[in-house]
Amino acid sequence: LNEWRKKMENIRKERGYWDFHDGYQTKKKKKFGKHVSSSRPFVNFDTVEYRDMEGKNFPRGAWQTDPEYVKSFLKEAFALIHRVKEAIYDEYNLSSNTDQTSHHPLGIQFLEQPLSHSQPLQPAPPSSNTDNNDSAWMTNSSFYGLSKKMLHAMITNDEFHVVMAGNSSA
Repeated sequence: LNEWRKKMENIRKERGYWDFHDGYQTKKKKKFGKHVSSSRPFVNFDTVEYRDMEGKNFPRGAWQTDPEYVKSFLKEAFALIHRVKEAIYDEYNLSSNTDQTSHHPLGIQFLEQPLSHSQPLQPAPPSSNTDNNDSAWMTNSSFYGLSKKMLHAMITNDEFHVVMAGNSSA
């Protein structure tokens, strides 16, 4: 057990770690005094049809309505993605500075920019194009639907299912 802990400590020192902290309690204590021990309000979606609650109906202080929380969470999430990518490159003795537009000899390829609905992916190229090296594609409406479903699942802590198709969809 001690060897494992040492190994994990070394990994944390070398790679970093998830370091997200919700400042809600700190803000509450500053505002109302040191004896406040409240946590964020919990949103119960069980009574809401399809868990589709309007933003105005969220309790005040819920993380879903706190832009500071979301911004801080996303910052830490993107840092984690970067650390994982760097670790994968290191595992295969590849430089993260390798040209990202081409396939690596081992088939490693990442989308470099976070996807957004404001810059949607283009529809699929014709299937007869055998020179296409794209990792993946989807239509604009599919991308919008996937984004909406993922966001809904994150906000409501609901289940999330995706069906994929194709030769390498697994």
